Amino acid sequence: MNSLKTLPLDIDSFTKVQTSSQYLYVDKTRQIANMIEGEATQVFLARPRRFGKTLLVSTLEALWKGNRNVFEGTWIHKNWDWNDLSYPVLRINMALRGRHEADLVHGALRRRLRLLAGQRATTLFDLDMFADEMLTVLLMDMANRSGREVVVLIDEYDTPITENLDRPDTIGSILDVLRTFYGALKDSVELTRFVFVTGITRFARVGLFSGANHLHDLSYYVDTSDLVGFSQEELDDPDDSGLGPLITRCASHLGWDANSLYDMLEAHYHGYVFAKGGTPVYNPFSLAKCLYDLGTPERVLSLPGGHLPNYWAESGSSGLLLRLLESGDYAPDTSEHDHPDTVERITYDVTRPHLAALLYQTGYLTRVNGAVQRNGQEEWTLDFPNLEVEQTFKEVLVSWRRRQLRQNVTSGPASSDLAHAMYEALSRHAVADIHATFNTYLSASHHYLHPPPQPGSPAPNRGAWKNVLDYEVHYQALLYAACALMGLQVYGELPTVAGRIDLATVFNNSVVIVEIKANQSAEVAVRQALTDNYPAHFAASGYPVVVLGMNINTHTRSLTECVKWELGYYHSRKGQWQHEPFAIPLLQLAELSALERQSLTLNEGLASSV
Repeated sequence: MNSLKTLPLDIDSFTKVQTSSQYLYVDKTRQIANMIEGEATQVFLARPRRFGKTLLVSTLEALWKGNRNVFEGTWIHKNWDWNDLSYPVLRINMALRGRHEADLVHGALRRRLRLLAGQRATTLFDLDMFADEMLTVLLMDMANRSGREVVVLIDEYDTPITENLDRPDTIGSILDVLRTFYGALKDSVELTRFVFVTGITRFARVGLFSGANHLHDLSYYVDTSDLVGFSQEELDDPDDSGLGPLITRCASHLGWDANSLYDMLEAHYHGYVFAKGGTPVYNPFSLAKCLYDLGTPERVLSLPGGHLPNYWAESGSSGLLLRLLESGDYAPDTSEHDHPDTVERITYDVTRPHLAALLYQTGYLTRVNGAVQRNGQEEWTLDFPNLEVEQTFKEVLVSWRRRQLRQNVTSGPASSDLAHAMYEALSRHAVADIHATFNTYLSASHHYLHPPPQPGSPAPNRGAWKNVLDYEVHYQALLYAACALMGLQVYGELPTVAGRIDLATVFNNSVVIVEIKANQSAEVAVRQALTDNYPAHFAASGYPVVVLGMNINTHTRSLTECVKWELGYYHSRKGQWQHEPFAIPLLQLAELSALERQSLTLNEGLASSV
C-alpha cells in the first residue's frame, strides 16, 4: 500500500505526471480522442477554475507533438493512429493577471509572444508590431519551417476579462485589445490544424473571437461532460493504479470504512453536471487536496464534526464572485433567463454579465435533475453541486453583506438606534422584539441580487432555479453581518458532531444559537437544533444556552416566525440542563419523539413538567 501513487497537486504538466513514479494520472485520453476525431477543428471549452483545464492543454500538446512514449499505459497509446502525427504546437497562456489597463494587457501579450518566438529562434518581429500582427507572423513562420499546419492551444483565454469585471471604465478597451488579438487567430485559420481554447467563462460567444463562428463550443455537450473532473466510476477503479486503493488507504488513516469515506467525498466534492444527461464529476482540485491531506497518518486532519475540509475558496472563484457582487455590474436574473437550457445558450454583454450564467460557469451552480416529469421530460434545475460550494458561497455572501451593510445600513441617521434595539432584543432573548427589529433590518438592506419587480411586470419564475435570495444562507449572512457590526462574538457554520450551526453568538454571559429556515416553520428550525444537539457544543462553557428558530418568507423577504427554547445552564455533574428559572418553551417537548428526547438529555423535572 505504501507504493500507491497520489494525485498531483499544482502540477499541470502531463509529461511530468506520466514520467513520475509518484503521481497518478486518471486516464482521459479516450475522451480526448473522441473530441479530436470530431468534425470540428476549432473548439472551445469552458470549465470552472482548478478543474484540470491546464493539464488537459498539456496533454493535447504532448499528443499533437506525437510524443507517444509519454502516453504509455493510457487508452490512446494502444488505440490511436500515431503515424505521421507530429505537428508544430503554439501554446499560449493568457493568465495576464494584475493588468488593469489596455496598454498593460497589450504589452504583456507582446512580451509573451516574443518569448514564444525566442524559444523557436524566430526573430521576425518589428519593434512597432502589434500583438495580433506578431501572432500572425509567428504562425506563418512555424508553418513554413515545419511544412505543416500549426496546432494552437490557448489556456485561460478570459483571465484579462475576469480580472477586470469590476472595472467598467477599463474593461471596454481591454476587450478591444483581445478582440483584435483573437481576430488574428481566426484570420489565420488556413495555417492551423487544430485550435483549442479554454477558460472559465463563455465570453467567447459574444464576439470576442470576431463572432466566434469558427469556434465549436463543447462546454455543454454530453460527450465532453467528463473531459475534466473525475467520475464516480473513476473513483471506484479497483486497479492499483486507480483511485480506489488510494481512497481505501485514506479511510484506514481516519479509522473509517471505505464506504463511509466514499459517501463523505461524494457529498462534499461531487455533483458537477455540465450537460443534460452528462456524467456527474468531482472537483479534481478539491479531491486531490483532500486525499493528499488524508494520505498519511501524520497528515490526517482533525475533521471537526466529521466534515471534510473546504478547498473551493483556494480556486480563486470566490474572489471573482465577490468582485462582481461588489461592483453591481451584472444583469439581474429574470424569469426568461433562469432555466439551465436558457442559461447555457444565453449571450450577454461582457461588461454586464448575467449573474446566473456566471455562477453556472464558475461552478457555484450546476445542473440538478429535479426528478419531475413534465410531458414525459425530465426537469432540470440549477443548484449548488455539493456541500463545499454551498458553504463557500455562504462565506462569500457574509463577506459581501458585511461590506454592503457598513455602507448602507449603518450610514443612516437611525442606524445606531436599530443596532441598539437589535442588541437589546438579543440580550433579553425577547422574541417579539427580535422579530420586529430583524424585519426592520431586512427592509433597510438593499436586495442587490434580485431587484423588486416593476409594476405590471410578470412575477418571477422561481421554479426553474433557486434565486440567491431564496436560500437560507442569504439571511444567515445578513444576521451574521449585523452581529459582527454590533461587535458581538459570532460564529457562522459552526461544525458539530451532528451538523453545522447556522449562527451562534456569545455575549452578556449567555449563548444564543440561531437556526434559520426558508419557507418552512420556526418549529422545524428549533427541532433541528435540538435533535442534532447543537447546545452540547457549548455545554462546557458554563453559560446558559438559548435556541432561536427563525422562518423566512423568501417571497416577501421577511421574518414570519421566531420562537425560542431556553435550555438554561448545563450541570456537568448531573449531566443535565438546569432551568433557573424554568421557561415554558414555545415548542412543546411532548411533540418530540422518544429518540429526540434521549438525544437532548433533558432533566426529568423538565420532562415531567410539560
